[in-house]
Amino acid sequence: MQLNRNDDNKLYLLGAYQIGGGIYGAILIFFMLGNFESFPIGKTLIAVLGIVLFLYSIFCGYLLIKRQFIRGLNLSIYNTALQVVGFGIAGYHFKYVSGFFTGLTLDLTEDTIIEFGFDFSTINLAFDSKSELIFISINVFAIIILGFIFKMKDKIEKKIKAEIK
Repeated sequence: MQLNRNDDNKLYLLGAYQIGGGIYGAILIFFMLGNFESFPIGKTLIAVLGIVLFLYSIFCGYLLIKRQFIRGLNLSIYNTALQVVGFGIAGYHFKYVSGFFTGLTLDLTEDTIIEFGFDFSTINLAFDSKSELIFISINVFAIIILGFIFKMKDKIEKKIKAEIK
């Protein structure tokens, strides 16, 4: 299937963005692993999960660059949706960003604090930690990317249906 040059370039950039974010995040985890002399099984599992998520982002980007648009966009929906909301409560944390985070964080730990922030490829996973941190974050950039993905997917599916007729 042939897309117009503008759409093809946009999907190529989305693929490159996902690959870049995934590579950067995976490298951060590998550096983190090097800082621990003894690495407990819980932290090992969290690191492996983080690496898997970043590798998934790289795979999504690879599919888009290889022009496997429908499959790449479908998988990118899941990858990006995981990045929209981050949270922390009762010792459980989840915040995954493969690429850019631009958004709001509501910190309820001691007082209600609303922060606007930027971040690049990060993962915050904790299970049953002793942390009393309570937060929710909304990644506005991921919401915009998700909207773009749905728009492009719809456009491509309509084009495929028109070509079949």
